[in-house]
Amino acid sequence: MTRLAWLLADLPAELLGRLRSDRVMLLPAPPRQPGTMGRPRKHGGELALADPATWPVPQVTTSTVTSRYGEAAAAAWDRVHPRLTRRAAWLDHNGDLPVSEGTLIRLQVDYLPGDRDPKPMWLWYSRTSAGPAEVDRLWQASCAASTWNTHSACSSRSSAGLPPRSATGLVHLEDVLEAEELLGADAVVDDPVEGRE
Repeated sequence: MTRLAWLLADLPAELLGRLRSDRVMLLPAPPRQPGTMGRPRKHGGELALADPATWPVPQVTTSTVTSRYGEAAAAAWDRVHPRLTRRAAWLDHNGDLPVSEGTLIRLQVDYLPGDRDPKPMWLWYSRTSAGPAEVDRLWQASCAASTWNTHSACSSRSSAGLPPRSATGLVHLEDVLEAEELLGADAVVDDPVEGRE
């Protein structure tokens, strides 16, 4: 997802993806002190998703009471990025590997349907400076997309081979790519008519 975020950085595209709970992300580099010699640091300290001792105080916290999940507590850290290596998508990259900063979101809910002890969900958003309202919009969009994917047989858009539309306006990339494959790239366009299914 980081490679795609880097490739689409100049476009009005926002990516939101789920992270494994064993990932280690990097914080932004601290400000350079005057008179410091050598190359500037690209990375700050590590933030291990599985180790709360490595988490700094989040820049954003929200709490929402929901009928489906109980209390949903979100915490977000700004300018967090993965450490890239010259593997897979970055093998042929010329020059230094980029630092793709985004917003890291941790969502903890009281319960899930059928699961009274859910694990937290970690999300990475390709934009920085997400405020409380945007953090809530993002985790809700991710939950809506997960619900849609679970119950896709009930969706009229799914039976038409089209990606889902959520109240948030976010569409998961996998759905768009699948629709392009099914219908041809020219058939997948953003429909600006509100309420149109």
